[in-house]
Amino acid sequence: MKKIFSMLFIVTLLGMVFTACGDDEPGQTASPEITFEILEDQVVVTAKGQGEVMLYLDGANTPNPTTLQRSYQDYEATFTATAKEGKQKISDVTTLKLTIPKSEKLAHFTAKSTFVNETDTRFEFDIDMDKDSSAIFMYNIVFRIGEATSPAMTLRVDAPVTVDKSGKVYTYAGTGIVAFMKRGTTWMPMPGDTYMVNNLTCNVNPGAKTYDIAFDCHGGHFEQSGALQ
Repeated sequence: MKKIFSMLFIVTLLGMVFTACGDDEPGQTASPEITFEILEDQVVVTAKGQGEVMLYLDGANTPNPTTLQRSYQDYEATFTATAKEGKQKISDVTTLKLTIPKSEKLAHFTAKSTFVNETDTRFEFDIDMDKDSSAIFMYNIVFRIGEATSPAMTLRVDAPVTVDKSGKVYTYAGTGIVAFMKRGTTWMPMPGDTYMVNNLTCNVNPGAKTYDIAFDCHGGHFEQSGALQ
């Protein structure tokens, strides 16, 4: 009998130890929730949960809440969040892949061509849909004039812009456009019909990061295509 009592005592004691160990085993903090609000030109993303909540944008830590600017086209961003409360284990990761919708009111942006050296031919496309025309800044361009070439010039051309919203392509087109040459810090109109920009066609695709441009000027022809920054 005494032996049975001793065994029951040991079993009870072990049960108390295991129970105590189980009580010390920390639970897991509940997974946080990621919510978002679409404003006129921004999207605000917030992670809500218990204790310390951490928010990450495309794998990098970001403020909670964080604000993203809406652009001239849709783009995607992936958010993850975790929470930690007291001595509990960190929560499971909550993930939200969010499409940031383009802003219908965002009517102005700049796209730049890639280049290596400052002396390279390069372009800056200033697109403003609130105006009747938009500017193309042309740096160090050289025309073919018959068998000869022109000196390198820096010009600005203000041309009408149309938008193919399905393809997200911005197209400059026009003829008889006055070109401006940069003299110091001032843009001066080039005189006379000889210096008009004619037969201009220019397509800018910010999504694909490409451009192509062709036009006639000063008895010469110019065309080029390339990549955008």
